[in-house]
Amino acid sequence: EKAKANQELTTALNNLFIIIENYPDLKANTNFIQLQDELAGTENRTAQNLIYRTARLHDDYLVNVTAEGKEEFKRLGIKTEIDLRDPDHSDLKTLSSPLEGVDYYNCGMTSDDYFTTPVNIEGIKEAFLVMSDVNNYPLLFHCAIGTDRTGFISFLINCFF
Repeated sequence: EKAKANQELTTALNNLFIIIENYPDLKANTNFIQLQDELAGTENRTAQNLIYRTARLHDDYLVNVTAEGKEEFKRLGIKTEIDLRDPDHSDLKTLSSPLEGVDYYNCGMTSDDYFTTPVNIEGIKEAFLVMSDVNNYPLLFHCAIGTDRTGFISFLINCFF
């Protein structure tokens, strides 16, 4: 009886292995594996040290870039500054970069709702147009204190790049 039970168990296990080996190839599984491969490939193709996030660089409200800071930006090879502050806001007094030889773009956004305010939608589009030109890298972007607007753009960069 023990031998018979052993044989039945062996037969049942063999049938189970056959079922597992013949499991259907699900398209969703294939698509998921392709997505994983694509994400891994994207991570491998993404160059590092091309986009920097900071607070404002301007002399507004006693914020100054020191000589050492300017040298560090030069060492990093910064070519482009994207200013996310609203150009109509009272804290924006300068529409140029304090960094020598750096192209300045004001892609102004308000601190209001990012998705529905027309000026924000335009600012986001302008910022990504600047980022779409490989000649603008390495670049840095900022708002007044480097949290909300820069955080939102950082989130979008992480989603799309």
